Amino acid sequence: GIRILGAPQRPEMAEKVSPDHFTKVLQMLQRMYAYVIVDTTPILSDVILSTFDVTDLILLVTTQEIPAIKNSRLFLDLVHTMAINKERVVFTMNRYDKRIGITPERVGENLKHEVAATIPLDEKIAITAVNRGIPFMLEHKSQPIGRGILSLAEAVRARLNMLETEEDAPVGKR
Repeated sequence: GIRILGAPQRPEMAEKVSPDHFTKVLQMLQRMYAYVIVDTTPILSDVILSTFDVTDLILLVTTQEIPAIKNSRLFLDLVHTMAINKERVVFTMNRYDKRIGITPERVGENLKHEVAATIPLDEKIAITAVNRGIPFMLEHKSQPIGRGILSLAEAVRARLNMLETEEDAPVGKR
């Protein structure tokens, strides 16, 4: 039941996609499907920024490396500047290695945005799945990495429900 709309075949073809075109494609897909996921590059082009206007939720993924955390801070600052509701951002830590002293809690405190889910580091399962072209969730959902993905899915579901409830609340109750 999954459909994939791929990126342009050649990088120079992407330049022909305007923010308005991309927004219209997303709006059409939203009418056709219950969920539309846009996996973007880390570079925030005008096309990527245009998706913020039509998305319900933004999934911000970081790792324990200082440059990645710094980029997350910059992104969260941009969200604030753009007056996007901070609750629309689900902050996640990927490839979490508990042997490293940079914990999700410390990152969340430092960036003033809770890390909602962590996906543990498991190179063997993840790299094998990528190389085989088979999602690891099909065979390893009971492993820590699989449980991390399920935890992320639950965090996304809960946040969507919370935002939907807020939308339905009378204006004075928001």
